[in-house]
Amino acid sequence: MRKIRTFSYFLIISVLFLSLAFVLFNTFRIFQFSQESANESADAAIVLGGAVLQDQPSVEYEQRIKHSISLYQAGKVKQLIFTGKPGDDSNLAASQVAKLYALTEGVPSEAVLGDESSAAVGESLKNARKIMDQHGMGSALVVGDAIQMKRIIVMAKDLGIQAYSSPTPNSRRSPLMSQSKALAAETVGLINYYLQQLETSGYKSLGGKDGKTQASGG
Repeated sequence: MRKIRTFSYFLIISVLFLSLAFVLFNTFRIFQFSQESANESADAAIVLGGAVLQDQPSVEYEQRIKHSISLYQAGKVKQLIFTGKPGDDSNLAASQVAKLYALTEGVPSEAVLGDESSAAVGESLKNARKIMDQHGMGSALVVGDAIQMKRIIVMAKDLGIQAYSSPTPNSRRSPLMSQSKALAAETVGLINYYLQQLETSGYKSLGGKDGKTQASGG
């Protein structure tokens, strides 16, 4: 009985240690990835939506829009794909606000595409992928806040997008406290995404994708 109890304690401690190590590893990778920016050219830039107040982009969202325009002007991308639906404080969708901003800065209308129905990151990437498929595009520079880029690129690649990270430069200069909170939130978000993918994979392996499950016995 004592041996069983000792083994149980050892097992619990081992699980806790491995869980902590997994969390710390992902936290480190998120921070490390936030310092990187791909020096690549791509078919398009996918710009994740942001807050819009009275039909004007927030400071953070404006930085994303400006960064995507600079990528286009530098010849890094041929198309801009803006995402984001209307918010509570705006009559226009975030993608519409971004498109108008880009047109004002001299980007031709044929180079600007948009999705006005997405809200969450995953939904934005899925809809951007559909737009890319419709226009024969395969690669994209994804524009977002630096601390979010690890999770975003993982999600984009899982959707079959040849995705590269291109965070807004100013997003790396947030106050330390804000960065710490964002890092903690992103660690939870990334691990939660991994768990969701594992759950989905297990569901499909049981035939859930086709709405069927394998039965045993006769």
